[in-house]
Amino acid sequence: MDSQTLKSIIQSEINDASGYIGGDLSDQRTKAMEYYLGEPFGNEEEGRSQVVSRDVADTIEWIKPSLLKTFAASDQAVRFDPEGPEDEEQSEQETDYCNYVFYKENEGFLILYTWINDALLQKNGIVKVYWDEKEETTREAYKGLDDDEFMKLMMDEELEPIEHSQYNTPFETIGPQGPMMQEVLVHDVVFKRTRKRGKVSILPVPPEEFLINRDHNTLSVKDAAFVAHKVDRRVSDLIAEGYDRKTVEGLASEDSTSDTTEAIARRNLSDEYTAMSRNDKSMRKVKVYECYIRVDYDGDGIAELRKVTYAGSEILDNEECDRIPFEAITPVILSHKFHGLSIYDLISDIQLIKSTLMRGMLDNLYLTNNPMKEVAEGTNLDDLATNRPGGWVRTKMPGLVNTLDVPFVAGQSFPMLEYMDRVRQQRTGVSENMMGQNQAMLNDTAHGIERLMSAAEARVELIARIFAETGIKGLFKQIHELLQKHQDKAKVIKLRNKWVSIDPREWRTRMNLSAKVGLGTGDRLKMSQAIEGVMAIQEKLMAGGGKGILVTRKNIFNAVNDFAKYNGLNDAQAYFNDPDSPEAQEAIKAQESQQPMNPLAEVEQIKGQFKMQADQMKSDMEMSMKKKEMDIDNKKFLLEYFLDMAKAEIEGAAKGVKADLGQPGIGTETKQDGFMPALKLSVSELQGFGEQTSAGLAQLLQRVEAMEANSNQLGQSLAALMDKVSKPITIVRDKAGRVAGAVRE
Repeated sequence: MDSQTLKSIIQSEINDASGYIGGDLSDQRTKAMEYYLGEPFGNEEEGRSQVVSRDVADTIEWIKPSLLKTFAASDQAVRFDPEGPEDEEQSEQETDYCNYVFYKENEGFLILYTWINDALLQKNGIVKVYWDEKEETTREAYKGLDDDEFMKLMMDEELEPIEHSQYNTPFETIGPQGPMMQEVLVHDVVFKRTRKRGKVSILPVPPEEFLINRDHNTLSVKDAAFVAHKVDRRVSDLIAEGYDRKTVEGLASEDSTSDTTEAIARRNLSDEYTAMSRNDKSMRKVKVYECYIRVDYDGDGIAELRKVTYAGSEILDNEECDRIPFEAITPVILSHKFHGLSIYDLISDIQLIKSTLMRGMLDNLYLTNNPMKEVAEGTNLDDLATNRPGGWVRTKMPGLVNTLDVPFVAGQSFPMLEYMDRVRQQRTGVSENMMGQNQAMLNDTAHGIERLMSAAEARVELIARIFAETGIKGLFKQIHELLQKHQDKAKVIKLRNKWVSIDPREWRTRMNLSAKVGLGTGDRLKMSQAIEGVMAIQEKLMAGGGKGILVTRKNIFNAVNDFAKYNGLNDAQAYFNDPDSPEAQEAIKAQESQQPMNPLAEVEQIKGQFKMQADQMKSDMEMSMKKKEMDIDNKKFLLEYFLDMAKAEIEGAAKGVKADLGQPGIGTETKQDGFMPALKLSVSELQGFGEQTSAGLAQLLQRVEAMEANSNQLGQSLAALMDKVSKPITIVRDKAGRVAGAVRE
């Protein structure tokens, strides 16, 4: 295909494209902007109310905060799904980096704001995503460089010397003979540093600048036969981008008369619109069409996608490409159509009806406060025309001026206004309940509020889901693809409070994405309460022995992290440490070194302590039993000893009676031994031990009690014998004083 044929095809596609100059689409967009800005309808009458209700603007401005919170409140609008267990960490890194490119390297919030606003107001919002590579030139000057320093700079590929001078300069050195002066060659040089910087750029496109073939029947533009971005470019910028200077300077200029009605309606202030042209030719504006067209340029019978830059009647470049760099969204999808419905399309009639009602109410109020007058001849009309409080009117006679009273009926329009508000709510899902302006709702039950909020948010959440599943996901796929193809070296950035090296050349092609759609106020409240319940259960399980089995440190952190997120705190790590972080791992190791035993070991330790106590008790009982046995043996020994002594005493007494029998001076003597050993044992001690011991110790107690009984019986026998032995012996003498015998009392 030759160049002339391609020009003809391009021009034909532009003229036939949807969104080109004029047409119903252009008229609807123009009216939507006028309604949004509160411009007059064009049916106003002089001297009557010209108020305009702002329902379109109010509804859009009420919806935007919810939608922006959905996507901009989180650092991850989209997540790349892992394709296997080994891909978990890599997919998280790719997710973080693509979100970083969108929110940090581009103005993510402003892009979302403009994109969403265009969709809500003008049917479709369009963004362009492309790889932007620029050269940055800076000037660097160096003085007094030695040869090594100079050569090192000369080897830098980014530096180009533009000025250079060299000369000898003296300097002092210390030699064997003392200080001496020498000369050295130095360089003064000026370099031009040229750096090539490339990045993913994202640009919101005004809807009137976007052209698409009329028969395209889906919201996605990736398979469109023709798409173009129509934009005014300055001659200087085109030449700087490398286009042929002679060709560019020969292009016809664009004047203000070629502006679309949508652009004119947007620039509604007189200070924003000018037809003045500058005398500087390099600042002239020319209309440029960046076209993406499927055409069989190489003649193989298969249409390939080509990027063609077309201006005036010239083709500035023509190259094959692999994608269309645009993504589109719409709030209400119309099946089998590219253009959907905007909020203006849903409620423009409501704004017109309410404006008409309000104008009638105000006109009635004006006439009620300033009624018309019936005037007869003889009245000074100049006095009557001067309407002021406390004024007077000169008449020739009383009663010449009468008021034509107008009844006040404006109050009858209020029910109609309320009805139109309900219709608006049903169409858009936006109500005073959603904005928290209904005071009666504040006195309702929590469950009632939840139901009202959920119903009101359903429509807005559906819009958010449409945006996420269409434009947002497609945008992040293109960001991922551009980084893979064009970022030619690793980049070190800070993600999740850690510095990591990112090299997209190692990434795999991603097909599965999950768009995160934020929750409404009611859903956030329910999720927050659910997480609180989970944390309460975790606490009970930890106290009941489930630590490490049913509940881990990571489980607790996940619950706390989700609780913070659903309460509007996106960075839980600002308040809690992730157990997987290096700091937490060091703390865990320190705790384990101080408390090495696990719960099972602690149980075994307690069991060992109880066993030691039982063994000690048993040992004490055995020693006590041995002691009591020794006491009984001692008592037996004493009993035998005293029996022997009593026996010896009786025998000695008998011998003495025989020896002294009949000798004088011997009277009656009484001898009494008061010794009575206490052999009674304390049974209470043994009972005290018995209460602390088990069945084995009870057997020992029975043995001790048997010994106690034997000891008591032996003591009784000993006591009886001692009682008998201890009674006094009376020696009987005759008259001559000699011993005659002995009698025991």
